[in-house]
Amino acid sequence: MTLDDYRTHLEFAIGVPFTDGNRVVPLKNGDEIFPAMLAAIRAASSHLEFSHTFTGRGLLPGSLLTPWLRKPARASA
Repeated sequence: MTLDDYRTHLEFAIGVPFTDGNRVVPLKNGDEIFPAMLAAIRAASSHLEFSHTFTGRGLLPGSLLTPWLRKPARASA
């Protein structure tokens, strides 16, 4: 499956088209997903739109919530 195929399938599945200018990087498993996700959260400068589905077993470690708590929430104007 090409990246364009992936984009088409994902847009159909969630019912929302991708925003031009954004990039998609397919990641596998927690070893790739969580470091990239936390880096993106820390790098956010104005706002963050976030959606993630966790389908694994067990609980997420509390350390995954820490970046959310360190960065103050900002209201959208």
